[in-house]
Amino acid sequence: MSDLPKNQGTLKDRRTEILRGAPLRESSDILEHLRQLLPKLHRAEQNVAQIILNDPQWVINNPIKQLAIRAKVSEPTVMRLCRKMELQGFAAFKLKLAQDLVVGEMLDLADDAGKDSQTSFAQLVHSYAFQALRQAANPLNDKLLSELATQINAARRIFCMPTDSRALGLATEAEARFFRLGIASRCTQGRLDQDALAREASKGDLLLYFSMEKDQHYALEGVMQAKENKVCICAIVPHGSPLASVADLFVPFDPSIFLDEQNHIHSNKYAELFLLDCIELAIASVRN
Repeated sequence: MSDLPKNQGTLKDRRTEILRGAPLRESSDILEHLRQLLPKLHRAEQNVAQIILNDPQWVINNPIKQLAIRAKVSEPTVMRLCRKMELQGFAAFKLKLAQDLVVGEMLDLADDAGKDSQTSFAQLVHSYAFQALRQAANPLNDKLLSELATQINAARRIFCMPTDSRALGLATEAEARFFRLGIASRCTQGRLDQDALAREASKGDLLLYFSMEKDQHYALEGVMQAKENKVCICAIVPHGSPLASVADLFVPFDPSIFLDEQNHIHSNKYAELFLLDCIELAIASVRN
């Protein structure tokens, strides 16, 4: 069968679709792994591997059947190659491949922006946005997101608790997304209201704390009372925060890495939306 036309725009759109909400991995480049594995593969597996190495974007954009036809092998041969690369299947392989290709583009964009003193305003912001997404993804993994999604999905009531003004936008956006998913939630502001709510919460409730700063000591007394009442405590806060050490589930999020005061660029909003996209996707996965 003849190769399908390469439409770069379509392929990039497909990669974005695959990556929506998916945490970027920290392991080595999958194409490099495949190159090292190539001499040890059977001939049929080598045919598949060569197509992947020569045309990775085409592989991302096509189903396993098309790859098998192009390599003149069976679909089980493709699956066997995926398992040799320690992946559960072809879908998992395509996700890893898409992640590596996008990360490579991010690094190239960041490098180009740093070298070119004449970089346009749009290019500079574009570069920082990509870096923000990458940095936000680094501490995330499927296990952590699935645990958070499971707690959210199982909760009787969810209270979004921003501990500072900078976290208010993230908390209210989370509340809006939960509402769209049919999840009962409420954003509660103010130290007195949050403390009273934490003390009155009961088993089946979930307190989801958001913070952009490390000083949340005022919330600890109420949190400890809530834990005694079997309330689940989840914290989306920076590393080293008081809430991080007492929460039942801690999701690291440090906005300080997304600021460039010299260029007046605050790209944390991209990171916030990315984080919520990941959580929303994880909730959908848990429900399915």
